[in-house]
Amino acid sequence: MSGVCVCQRWENTASVALDSIHHRSPQRSTSARGSPRSSIGTSLQTRSASKQKLPAFVVHASTTPARVVDTMELVRRDSQATAPSNVVRMVEQVSSAHDVGLLLQKMDIATCAAAERHTKVHCVTVAMGDVVIEHAPRVGELLTLTAEPVLVGRTSSDVAVRVSAEKGAVRRHVCDAAFTYVTTRGPDGEKRFCPPLEDDASERTSWARATAKRRRALLKLATPPQPLGTETFTFETTEVVLPRAQNHMGHTFGGIVMAWMHKAARACCARHCGCAVDVVKTLGVDGISFATGSGVSDHLVFRARATASYDRGRAGEIKVRVVKRDIATGSESLINVGYFSFGFFDEGQRFPDVKAPADALARRRMFVARRRLLTCRGGALDWHASLYEEAPSLTVESALRLFLTDELVWTSCDGNVAWASGKSWGRDSFVLKTDCEIPGASVDDVFRALKDERPRWDHLCVGIERVEEGDEWDVVKHESRAPAGAWLLRCLCRCSLPASTTRLTLLRAWRRDGDGYVLASRSVRHAGAGAADAEVLPACWRVAPSAEGVSLAYAVEFEYATLRANAPGLSDALLRRAMARAAATWCQNLAGFDFSSGR
Repeated sequence: MSGVCVCQRWENTASVALDSIHHRSPQRSTSARGSPRSSIGTSLQTRSASKQKLPAFVVHASTTPARVVDTMELVRRDSQATAPSNVVRMVEQVSSAHDVGLLLQKMDIATCAAAERHTKVHCVTVAMGDVVIEHAPRVGELLTLTAEPVLVGRTSSDVAVRVSAEKGAVRRHVCDAAFTYVTTRGPDGEKRFCPPLEDDASERTSWARATAKRRRALLKLATPPQPLGTETFTFETTEVVLPRAQNHMGHTFGGIVMAWMHKAARACCARHCGCAVDVVKTLGVDGISFATGSGVSDHLVFRARATASYDRGRAGEIKVRVVKRDIATGSESLINVGYFSFGFFDEGQRFPDVKAPADALARRRMFVARRRLLTCRGGALDWHASLYEEAPSLTVESALRLFLTDELVWTSCDGNVAWASGKSWGRDSFVLKTDCEIPGASVDDVFRALKDERPRWDHLCVGIERVEEGDEWDVVKHESRAPAGAWLLRCLCRCSLPASTTRLTLLRAWRRDGDGYVLASRSVRHAGAGAADAEVLPACWRVAPSAEGVSLAYAVEFEYATLRANAPGLSDALLRRAMARAAATWCQNLAGFDFSSGR
């Protein structure tokens, strides 16, 4: 009996604590505006009575809580489904631990095959980047690479590739990457153009194509590399291109060049840090650009240097420049330039301080921004003027993915709330989604209340102050009172909170969505807002007209690791249930809000 009481008290505290972080007020009377709509029960009845295509918010009921494991369970969708005509899938068995060089080679092959399948001519690599190694491949694992063209120009094509590693019944997300190819010229030197992409209504493809356009816009903001001969490198190694390093067109295989670059960068990092090479862990590849190619018998010289140290020495960047040396004259010509990020398997190892050039700091800032914006990741985004156009748009699009995705399997969680595992996205997380009806209100009134009148409907909100604003976005300082259960706020935040109030800095972005609105938010760091006490994960409200008045929906993603760390001993099922009850309460509160008084 006492255990039940403790559980209930914890869930009640969770609802109040979540209410503070996501700025929702405790329940008010719903008699004036109606009660939440039971869309989950309705969807289940509709599904049993009809074979029609299910709407996005249909859930699959389950009375047994899902088993939660520390690693991502195997999702066999990619291995069972027939690939679209321009999608290439490849598998490779890992034979040596942490072989990122092999990974780069295989990604280059898979993406080249996808580009050539689409264009129907040979293609060459001109750039790749935005690689973040989330899981280092291990011996015995089976790598699955899925490559698909997502954006085409006249002669260029961007190809996205996703890599996963599976062993037995477990699959882990390894990394995503973006490659850019150009078509080779015809036999008479004429340009050969890329055909348009085929129409594809799948959510995965639509999202990939939209983010590819945003990524290209973000890349235009990057600082151009320094000219040849203005830098001093501290590490040098040479490779001779042998026949086995050729690709299917008789040139040096770009994937092998990237593997050689990684080898040089990792060795440079080990020497710079004074540690063994096997201690160095590859965290990612910011970007590699190819200026020209090479062929058999060419001598390639790889020069590397440490350019920056990050995260108090826990990580650092190594720059690699590759040149082709003429053995007769000694002259050199640039082949490519790449930037690699490294950490350490030994937590006590540190990357010595480096006087980072301005371009390294700007490159790091944009790399982190692209990672957080293009992969729907949480964490505070360092706000900068260069992000005025892209960050608000990507914040909205990332949040909308929680509603529109066809990659998640929804299960009834508590009342009118559905939950889905984030493992399909390669994350140890879960997503909650709920909605309600507000009879008699207008979409403009509800949207205005959500955006501008929070202190009126959120009793925990002390105040909101705009720091900066644009056409369809603003950055705000939000201060709210901490409830009695303030300790639980750490379940949603990444740092300790003060006892009295919580200060957040949020980027809020909105836009018209048909006849309604979308309002999304995420944590940012803004120089004009001062230090925040906490960070929150991205969340989204959708406001749409309905026959009764307004349909209001809310979606948010939670990370299991954060919840487990701040509430040890509690099961994942209980965590989900408490969060779901809080989400249901938010909609109940807003369903009872008097929107007319704010006109």
